[in-house]
Amino acid sequence: MKPQFFRLVALAVGLPLLIGSIYLLKAENAPEGAIRTVLYVCIAIGCALSGSGLSGWLGNRIVRSNPAVQKQLDIEKQDERNQMIANRAKAKAFDLYVCVFSVLLWALALMGTELPALLLLLAAHFFVLGVGLYYRFKYDREL
Repeated sequence: MKPQFFRLVALAVGLPLLIGSIYLLKAENAPEGAIRTVLYVCIAIGCALSGSGLSGWLGNRIVRSNPAVQKQLDIEKQDERNQMIANRAKAKAFDLYVCVFSVLLWALALMGTELPALLLLLAAHFFVLGVGLYYRFKYDREL
C-alpha cells in the first residue's frame, strides 16, 4: 500500500483519539486512577499519530507540486554519505538515550512516583532495548 494511505489513516485515527481523550479528561465526572493514566497515554499516542500523519501528508503535497524539490530530495536520500551520517547520529542518540532514560527511571523511583506510571516507562524502556537487541542479532546474522 502507498505511504500516503498510512499517513491519512494515522491522521484519521490520531485526531479523534486525541480529541476524545482530552474531552474525557475535562468532563465533569472525569475518571480517576488507572483509567486517567490510560487517557494520558491515549493523548500522547493521538498527538504522535496526528502530528506524524499531518506532517507527512502536507509534506507530500508540497513536494508533489514541485518536481525539482522532489528530485533533489531523492538524490539526498540515496546519498551514501548522508545515510552513513544519519546512522551514526542515530547510534549516538540511542547510546545517550539508554543512559539518560535509565537515570531518569531511577530518579522517578526514588522520588516515589506512582507505580503504574513507573511501570509504563519501564516497559517502554525495555521495549526499545529489546528492539535494539533484535536488530543487533539480525544484522549480525546478515553480515
